[in-house]
Amino acid sequence: DGEELAKKGLVVVTINYRLGIFGFYTHPELTKESPNHASGNYGLLDCVAALEWIQKNIAAFGGDPNQVTIAGQSAGAMAVHALTASPLAKGLFQRAIAESGSSVGRRTKELAASEQDGVKWAETKGAATLQELRAKPAADLMGGARFAPVVDGWFLPADVAAIFAQNKQNDVPTMTGLTADEGSASPTYGKVKAEDFTKQAQQRFGEQAADFLKLYPSNDQTQSSLSQKQSARDQGLVAMYLWAAERAKTARTKAYTYYFTRGIPWPEHPEFGAFHTGDVPYFFAN
Repeated sequence: DGEELAKKGLVVVTINYRLGIFGFYTHPELTKESPNHASGNYGLLDCVAALEWIQKNIAAFGGDPNQVTIAGQSAGAMAVHALTASPLAKGLFQRAIAESGSSVGRRTKELAASEQDGVKWAETKGAATLQELRAKPAADLMGGARFAPVVDGWFLPADVAAIFAQNKQNDVPTMTGLTADEGSASPTYGKVKAEDFTKQAQQRFGEQAADFLKLYPSNDQTQSSLSQKQSARDQGLVAMYLWAAERAKTARTKAYTYYFTRGIPWPEHPEFGAFHTGDVPYFFAN
């Protein structure tokens, strides 16, 4: 709800975009019929269409097409990074906010590999061709698989990180951050047995496990629970820092980072803390 932000003089536009198979499905036949020789990323193309609409129409609502900020949280943060990397979004926005979704190491799948995944998925629905898939009711195609952005050669000519490394991104000031308890909705958050947490550290860090366990000791369950939460928080902070450091290698604009620790006043569920999406009501001042 953008009402409180509107009171501060912002024109707030929220958009819908396609999800699941309708937003990100790839298939060789879809690629073949496309004039751009691409498939997938339809949901992100919806975002581009919305930004193009804003450029043409926002002045009629009191907005400035030269002062557009895009913002998204979680999967929306992924969309923000993808739009920042996409040549199709060039000039359509001047600032970006990515909430709970900035880290290094995540790679976007190439189109050819994703197309084969699409063929296999269609087979699970009893469809050997795109025509057979299109003949099925939409409800029969929902769920059962996760679809994600791809390097399609059109919306994304390369992996997002590679585009930044090549200094081909839409270089705009960017704010990003995370909540203190991103994983608190997980039933295992802070509840792994002390001995199991120690074993996990040994498996993950090998010779450095002793150093890790000095920082995050796990001698009893109370101590281990705190260590599990703190190590997850620190990992998130380090991931955000590394992302900003990588970005700074080519970007000329500034990056701003935040760490959101305020839990929503929710006496019934203190265990969730500053949970994933818990910053969004504060972002909108609701």
